[in-house]
Amino acid sequence: MSTPIERRDQSDIGDSVLRKFNYQHAYGVVLLTKMLKNHTVIKSIWCEQHEDLLEEHFDGTINAFQIKTKKSESGEWKLNDELFLKSIKRFYECDTKFPNKIKNFYFVSNAAFSKSIGKKIEHLSPINFFTSLNSEKDYRKLTGSNEKAFKYLVQELEVDEKGLFATLKKVELIHSLTERAFEDELCQRHISTLNGCADLSAEKLRKVSASLMSLVLNASSLNSSDPSRDWAGLTKNFEDDPYLKSKSISKPDVELSIREAFDSDVRFPSFLSELINSNFANTKSVLGKKLERGGLSARYDVMYRRGVLAEEELLDLATRSESECKKISQIENVVLGECDDSYLRVSLNNKETFGADMLIDVQDRLKGIAEREPNKVHHYSYEVLVGISSLLTAECKVWWSEKFNLGENK
Repeated sequence: MSTPIERRDQSDIGDSVLRKFNYQHAYGVVLLTKMLKNHTVIKSIWCEQHEDLLEEHFDGTINAFQIKTKKSESGEWKLNDELFLKSIKRFYECDTKFPNKIKNFYFVSNAAFSKSIGKKIEHLSPINFFTSLNSEKDYRKLTGSNEKAFKYLVQELEVDEKGLFATLKKVELIHSLTERAFEDELCQRHISTLNGCADLSAEKLRKVSASLMSLVLNASSLNSSDPSRDWAGLTKNFEDDPYLKSKSISKPDVELSIREAFDSDVRFPSFLSELINSNFANTKSVLGKKLERGGLSARYDVMYRRGVLAEEELLDLATRSESECKKISQIENVVLGECDDSYLRVSLNNKETFGADMLIDVQDRLKGIAEREPNKVHHYSYEVLVGISSLLTAECKVWWSEKFNLGENK
């Protein structure tokens, strides 16, 4: 007797519908990567706001996107496809509602567009029709199959000719990611080209992709964690609507999401919630004395815990292959170099106690490396890098004050 879990239920379209939404979110990530590369032009990406996606520019103009998938067995897109007609109608309505605001309308799909030149169906070719519109300035001068296509759209959409022609002049077609493998294509063709992502493993690329798709998903939903949602009005000052704000994704949002994906594997050892392990007594002693002399006694606990985190990460590397072990030297020397440069700069101020100034400088340096040059430290997090500075302090490679005899009392 069969059971409901022994084979996939192909009559249930729920998973297919969800995949279509995932495709739309994936294309949202494509636009996020585009924004990072064109951050002086593109201000933000909006999700499910009048159109599937909106690309807001600093000059006030907007590009609008409709994302549609099509099964390969359904063939290429034609002007008379129902979903294509609906998208053109939405473009027209949006252009009419917001005159002179939409710069371009993009119809994006996994499927190709018909280029047929057969006399009976030539007028249904989106490629032929929209290409011809590039050189036309007046819909009344359209001829042949182009005139036939235009009149067909006017009749089917039940709109005025002049307004439709103005909208159609803004429409562009994009044959993008395949539906079958869009996750892998997104990682390899887009995410891997971002700063700091070129050397990521396939697994880490997928983590970044998942983080960014989640960002698009949340922006596509009526979802806001802003506390102002409990006091914002519903009939005035719409620009203050927290749910409206949550639909927009900016460059800093994307960068933070990527950093969180990098740091998602960092887990502090479980024993840190209990008393500090006595095996670290010697480290505690040296670290404590040097931080105290530098005026950093209050920072001891945090520095020690980060040191424990870093030690666990380095021990994990040491148990792997020789190439992985080499990373330890790379990371250690990068951190040591930054600490040494900071010591030289801060100590020249001739302050009796300069540990706090040096710690702030080192933190800024290491955070900058973790965010802007992650390849330099094999994508280890800021917390791990600071922890390595603690380990180097315990090894007497880093000082937070003038050097002194560790056996003496202050």
